[in-house]
Amino acid sequence: MEPVAPVTVVVPYFNAADSIARALDSVVAQSVPPAEIVVVDDGSDAEDAQRLRRMLASGRYGPVRLIALGENSGPSAARNAGWDAAGQPFIAFLDADDSWHPEKLQRQLDLFRLHPEASLIAHRGAVQAGSGRLEARLDVEPVIRRVTPIRLILRNQFGTPAVMIRSSVRARFDERVRYAEDRDLWMRLLVSGELVLVSSDQLAVYHKALYGAGGLSAQLWRMEKGELAVYWRLARARAISPALLVLAGALSLAKHARRLAIVAARTARRSGPDSLASARGG
Repeated sequence: MEPVAPVTVVVPYFNAADSIARALDSVVAQSVPPAEIVVVDDGSDAEDAQRLRRMLASGRYGPVRLIALGENSGPSAARNAGWDAAGQPFIAFLDADDSWHPEKLQRQLDLFRLHPEASLIAHRGAVQAGSGRLEARLDVEPVIRRVTPIRLILRNQFGTPAVMIRSSVRARFDERVRYAEDRDLWMRLLVSGELVLVSSDQLAVYHKALYGAGGLSAQLWRMEKGELAVYWRLARARAISPALLVLAGALSLAKHARRLAIVAARTARRSGPDSLASARGG
């Protein structure tokens, strides 16, 4: 085990003062702490930005580099700003409202040593959107799989907080893309021949629902259109075949319908029988 991980942790931040402490606590609690932490403030409100600065100035998280973007530019721009500023050979992304298992950095670095040809290594995550406590999980013998375009189309293999990527990778998040920007980058890496691996270790906890957290079908549709646009751009660039475009679109729309059903059921549970009776005029 090394004393410091050769990793830059990039945390995009936007009006998240109530949750970023949990995220940063999970970073400094790593069994091997990262050499560098970069927080990118993506145009937060003045009061929230001041709360962030006071938190970082407390020294609780050690030296943290703060990059302030002039205006809200979206997660792609924030992640790219941190990536471009990184001084370490590996980048690990963590959203301000998520957290990590203490062994996350060490386990991924160990996998990079076993697979030096890999450009990106990810892992699984768990969703904890309600009350209660949920711990990430280490597998005794994690299963390592190669991610292919078709596997990524069939299933969302991992979230951005599960990713560790070599800083030398030249591709970046597309800053014009506001939805499915992570899938856009992963697909571009895959079709360009980069080796992407995913471990069965469950080393990230997502502290909100992965979709439909606000119960808004309009938001879900914007996400869906973003995903469909990813496949359309790849097809136009002849990076995927027309047949794969049709398959990807059909599967994506089917998953969108399932998400709508899940969000509708979640909303109904929150509303309860009294609200349902009121809606029926009872």
